[in-house]
Amino acid sequence: MPWRIQIKAIGGLFKGRGPKAIVQPAVGNPNEMGFSAFYAAVLSHGKSRIAIALRILMRDESYPCLIHCTHGKDRTGVIIMLLLLLCNVPAKAIEEDYSQSEGELQEAEEKPDPDIILGKSFMRSSGVRDAQPKTMSKTIQHIHDQYGSVENYIREIGISDHEIAQLRERLCKPGAVPTHSTTVQDNEDDKGVSFQDRS
Repeated sequence: MPWRIQIKAIGGLFKGRGPKAIVQPAVGNPNEMGFSAFYAAVLSHGKSRIAIALRILMRDESYPCLIHCTHGKDRTGVIIMLLLLLCNVPAKAIEEDYSQSEGELQEAEEKPDPDIILGKSFMRSSGVRDAQPKTMSKTIQHIHDQYGSVENYIREIGISDHEIAQLRERLCKPGAVPTHSTTVQDNEDDKGVSFQDRS
């Protein structure tokens, strides 16, 4: 995360503003930070939580599952990108899939639902909803530049080659996914990934 944003976030604490109120508008503004830099920070600083999410997806009892966050495109987008890369989905298809989030969020904004979008103004700005293919393209390129491959990144966060093969088989082999319903949720209180069985 750029140092100037960190300083603003710390300064905001003295003014009674939480870090999210500073960081999220900066993420939506490419002149301050932008989503590509934010996703790189998620990959770098969220390794333990990403590993937890991937290990949950190795379990039989985790399927089918719903992966989501506040908007369903940022932390969710990073996890889905990793899974799709692991399944050898072409980068162009991942970028196009990611870009659909913007239209979906626009529709949600036109029909406000507190369960979908928070009522705070910085969460409703068009910059925060932005989901351009080039953003995901830069993130995928970052993985290749920084780690060499998605497999190398996943190894770096503590997932073994055996687990990578297990996850890839689970996601790519027809009929490998069980049919009862489960939800995997990244809690907004930042206490970790929870596991909620809906069967």
